Amino acid sequence: MKRKEVRNLESFIGIILFSIPGLLVYFWVQLFGINPTVKHLPTEQAAIAALFWVPTVLLSLITYNIAYFIVDHLLLFLNFNWSNLGLKPVFSLKAIEESSTNLLFIFYFFILSIVFSYVIAVTWTNFFYMKVIDHVNEVRIKRKFSKLDDTTSVWDAFFLKVTSDKEEPLVVEISKLDSSKGEKLVGSATKFSRPYEADKAIVLENIDNNRISHEYYQYQTKRIYFDLKSGLVVSELDTTKPTKNIEDFTSFLEEVEAEQQDD
Repeated sequence: MKRKEVRNLESFIGIILFSIPGLLVYFWVQLFGINPTVKHLPTEQAAIAALFWVPTVLLSLITYNIAYFIVDHLLLFLNFNWSNLGLKPVFSLKAIEESSTNLLFIFYFFILSIVFSYVIAVTWTNFFYMKVIDHVNEVRIKRKFSKLDDTTSVWDAFFLKVTSDKEEPLVVEISKLDSSKGEKLVGSATKFSRPYEADKAIVLENIDNNRISHEYYQYQTKRIYFDLKSGLVVSELDTTKPTKNIEDFTSFLEEVEAEQQDD
C-alpha cells in the first residue's frame, strides 16, 4: 500500500475514533431542539465536539472493556480460543491507537459511540441544560439582566416550541406592517424552516376554512411574531376565544360535543 493511501486510511480511522463521537452528540443535541443563535464556526464546532468526546468515549470504552472481560471469561470457561481476533482491553489513548488497526474494534467502538452519544445528548437536553440555564439566570438577575429563555431564538420560541400539553396546529394570521392593501393570510401553520435556513418560510393549510372562520368569529390574538427587518407580522390566533358571534360559536361547540357523545 502506498504511503499516501496509508496516511488517508490513518486519517479516516482517526476521524472515527477522535472526531465522530463528539460530533454525534453535537448532532443529536441540535436535533433535540437546542440550537445556537448563530451557526457555529468550524473551530467552535470542533471545540464543542471535543468536550462531548470525553464522556462519549469514556462510556464506550468502559462498556467495551466490561463486555471484553465477560466474553473472555465465558470463552475461557468453554475452552474456546478467540485470541486470533486480535481484540484486547483498552485503557489508554495509546491502546486505542494500537487497536485502531482492528476492524472489529472499530466496528464495536463505532456502534457504542452512536448509542452513548444519543444517551449523553438526551441526558444533557433533558436535565443538565436546564440546570445550567437556571444557574446562568441566577447570575444575570443579580447583575440586573433579563433572564435567558430555554429556547435560543425567537423563531424557535414562537414556531417550534409547543406551549400546550398537546401539540395542535398553529392557526396564524400573516400580514405586512407597511402593506397598503391590507392583505392577510389565515391558515394552520404545519411546517416551518429550521433555524439555520437563510430564508425563513412556513407552510399554511386549510386557508379558506380558517379565513372564513376568523372573519366570522374574529378570534383573539395569543401572541405576535414581528420581524423587525421585513415588517412581517405573524399573529397566533386562539380559536377557542371568539370576539364576535359568540352565541353561534357556543352552539357550534355544543353540537360537536353532542355528536362525539353519540359516536
